[in-house]
Amino acid sequence: MALVRSFVVISVLFFVNIFAHSETQEIVQKRATVPAEQVKSIYVKGYVGTVEFVEKANLSQIELKYSYKQEASWSVETHLDSKGQFLVEVKGPDSKEQWPRVLSEYPDIKMTIEGPARPVQCFLKKGELKFDQWSGDIFSHLQSGNLVLSGGKGEADLTSHDGEIMIKGREGDIQVETYRSQVVINSAVGKVNVNNYSGKTELVKTDAEITLASHKGQTRVQDSQGKLNFKNGISPLKIESFEGEVRGDSEQGAVVARLKGELNVRIHSVEGPVDISTRNSGARVNLGTINGQFNVAPYLKLTRYRSIKVMSGRLRGEKKGYVFVRTESGQIRIR
Repeated sequence: MALVRSFVVISVLFFVNIFAHSETQEIVQKRATVPAEQVKSIYVKGYVGTVEFVEKANLSQIELKYSYKQEASWSVETHLDSKGQFLVEVKGPDSKEQWPRVLSEYPDIKMTIEGPARPVQCFLKKGELKFDQWSGDIFSHLQSGNLVLSGGKGEADLTSHDGEIMIKGREGDIQVETYRSQVVINSAVGKVNVNNYSGKTELVKTDAEITLASHKGQTRVQDSQGKLNFKNGISPLKIESFEGEVRGDSEQGAVVARLKGELNVRIHSVEGPVDISTRNSGARVNLGTINGQFNVAPYLKLTRYRSIKVMSGRLRGEKKGYVFVRTESGQIRIR
């Protein structure tokens, strides 16, 4: 992602002194502002809490509002340097003897940033990140929690270990890297790249060049169009009402595709079955398997080679297209 090198730093380090946990702790509410013309980009680093970015293009300043429980052992400091770096730092205790206890817990800090959108880098250990109509590039890492990206324009590069990632109405390239999050992308325009190792991925009404990778999660693409590239391990892939080019590789995961328009398909599977259906297609097909079985129209021609058997011919519909499928032992079905 092409982010401006000079970042406004909103670096929030959340530390807690466990000696100060009491019901009488005061809630501290503070704000800080900086002229928008001096801000080139925003950098947020934290541990636990909620960070929300709200674009208000008509403001002449960028405003930071935050709240937390007062702790005697830590404080909040802000600074704007000559390069436009805005530092917001929550400092922990100076005593080294307190650090082993401090690092076992983190206070919950709630933060809101409002103003004209700027490129953002945001890091959070646990909590929630929200971007509301934020038209600037976004690079974020959330180890655990929820990330919500609503509207706006610009590139988005998002990483997470687990939790939920919800994206709706975003225009611009999107890249998601996660171990086991639930990812839902709705009405996105641009390039979409999702690598979700064991979580659930769902794309709806997306017009994009889509690249999906999953090892043992579940993936579904619905009511979308463009180009779809996938790579699955044991993960099943379900494609519903997709129009455009489909390319992919699967190991054991089943591929079920309900396609429309002119077919442009090329799929390779090791053990997983491949099931393709379409309406009124006259596509030319070339389907081959080493040890698998066919479930296809009887008028397709079977040719047996030394190492593979192939079904080929043209479907009896009107729309043109081409379908190429190869498996080692997975069943091939087309209708």
